Amino acid sequence: MNAFLARQLREITTALEVTGGRLLVSVVLALLALLALLAGLAFLAVALFLKIAALAGTLYAALAVGGAFIVIALLALIILRLRRPAAPPVPKPLPVEVEKAERRAAFAANVDETIAPVLDALHNANMKPEELALRVGAELSKQTGAFGLIALAVAAGFVVARQIAGGNKHAGEDNAKPS
Repeated sequence: MNAFLARQLREITTALEVTGGRLLVSVVLALLALLALLAGLAFLAVALFLKIAALAGTLYAALAVGGAFIVIALLALIILRLRRPAAPPVPKPLPVEVEKAERRAAFAANVDETIAPVLDALHNANMKPEELALRVGAELSKQTGAFGLIALAVAAGFVVARQIAGGNKHAGEDNAKPS
């Protein structure tokens, strides 16, 4: 069993290392492309500044280039704001789901109503562990429903039967010593 788990762990680790390596290479290449784009943009901005400075002076060149960048930034922010998806509408529950929720609420109320006298008696008798066990059982029955509770009871029955039968002894085995 340990060999199986070790092999599975090795395969998972190898897959994560390969995926992590690819991700690292992708991030580095994306950062390199972004830096190259920014450098190219800076040189284009300087060339535009020099051309406008030669035609209209340095003050107007600085205003024109700075204004152009502000307009580009504002356009990008407006587009980003318009592309942001609105909160998805809350879907109306189907009639089947509403009926199921109503049945669960009625079942929970029935459970509470059924165990209330027993809880009062346990509380009055100062039987805290039993009271807590009953509360946990009731909450478990509300959350799992009838089929989950039946499955849990069957599993608990097998565990208790095994404990009563004597631990590792199986039914049908004779307990006599071989001679």
